[in-house]
Amino acid sequence: MKSPYLSMRARWWPGAASLLGLLAAHASHAQATLNNPVGSTLNQVGSLYNAGTVRNAGTYLPASGTLLVANGDFINTGTIGTGPVAGTVKLVDSTPDIGRTLSLGGATLPNLDLDVPAGTTMDSDGTVLGTLTLRNGHLRTGPGAVLTLGPTATLVGETAAHYVQGRVTQARSLSGSSPVDIGGMGVSINPSGGSFPLTIERRAGLNQAGVSYGANPSMPSQHGIDRMWALSSAATTLTTPATLTLSWPATDDHGLTFAGTNAQVWRSDDGGASWVPQGSAQDGTSHAVSVETTQLNALYTVSTNAAPLPVTLTSFAAQLAGPEAVALAWGTASEANTDRFEVERSTDGRSFTRLTQVAARGTSATAQAYAHRDAALPGGAPALYYRLRIVDRDNSAVYSPVRTVAVSGAQPAALAISVAPNPAVASSAASLWVASPVSGTGTLTILNALGQVVATRAATLAEGPQQVPLALQGLPAGAYTLRLQASGRVATTRLLVR
Repeated sequence: MKSPYLSMRARWWPGAASLLGLLAAHASHAQATLNNPVGSTLNQVGSLYNAGTVRNAGTYLPASGTLLVANGDFINTGTIGTGPVAGTVKLVDSTPDIGRTLSLGGATLPNLDLDVPAGTTMDSDGTVLGTLTLRNGHLRTGPGAVLTLGPTATLVGETAAHYVQGRVTQARSLSGSSPVDIGGMGVSINPSGGSFPLTIERRAGLNQAGVSYGANPSMPSQHGIDRMWALSSAATTLTTPATLTLSWPATDDHGLTFAGTNAQVWRSDDGGASWVPQGSAQDGTSHAVSVETTQLNALYTVSTNAAPLPVTLTSFAAQLAGPEAVALAWGTASEANTDRFEVERSTDGRSFTRLTQVAARGTSATAQAYAHRDAALPGGAPALYYRLRIVDRDNSAVYSPVRTVAVSGAQPAALAISVAPNPAVASSAASLWVASPVSGTGTLTILNALGQVVATRAATLAEGPQQVPLALQGLPAGAYTLRLQASGRVATTRLLVR
């Protein structure tokens, strides 16, 4: 049986009544809902008006013109044609307090136009190939949903009152020596003569720590704007720095003030767990900042010059250095207004005493290394516990993880590991420091920032503290978690490879 086939050739709105009559004669159209059922094809050639929800379970071919959905939703569970089409789906609403739903089901639209004062919620993935025009209200992507812009698509009309809240992404191939605006997403990049592929996902307006804004987990008041950009590329680093320009509306300031030289671009190489300042602080009153970068696989955001993190601690190790001393070493990837590191020691892991303090570099965007030797060990303690109290210039403080060292011939009751140096270079040697309560064999697993296993290696352990060579060849730059399982015990530590 031949499927029904609807071919719409109507003028713009004057013939709306007769057009609805035509629809009623050829398709299920009851109570202001236009249904295109399974097995039917709705061919839009010209403009089509529907006062209510449009549901497509069959095939929708937006060849030309505009499908105007007035005071209703657009729900697609079928197929939307992607051939030589140039039509537009437009949602409009006359009520200021009723939002609308856009459900594409992973399909692609040629163009999308939104004029819904209360906002439109996009509850599934979808793609716009041409132009997404925002006239009124926000477009909010639901949990897990991503709006994809085609390679030449662009957002038009974004303001503080109506922009895409959630996740929007675009993949481009960049080249040349002029700034390239990425889809109107508040980010542009000048390749500076280079040529490389680049995908950018913008996350904005969600008010979610680690998702749409960077934050210091120990001090939530230190955070970035409610907008970040995730860059990814097959090209890991650039030989010639590219200029990255970021902009945002005042509604995404997230309580921060950017008057004067106070706006700082930050970069995260580990999915937002830690942040490194990029360039110097600059005037952010225009809500636009620029920075040069060679890193194309990272998160970028903007904050004040004292946030999201006052210090990024990348390593902290404590090891026996002979029978009467403990060597402490730690490193930072960046520091902002950091005053000092206070080294504290405990014999029971609960009550700590300050041993000394080491002056910090203050503000630094490059890796720094520190060390202290504890040569006055207390007698009688089978184990010693060390931590760092990291103090900012405003006297706020956070603590590092605790490190345990077995002393006086006693062996540790728990399995503990650390890596040195950290950060490490894949082409250089590194060591895994292990404190094991028993001898035996174990398994070392290396996981990337996504939690995926990238390497598994056998480890032969002796009882007590020991140094195990750690081969990093073949690991790309990034953040990793090392997990050692031995004798029914598990220990983990973090590693940053540059």
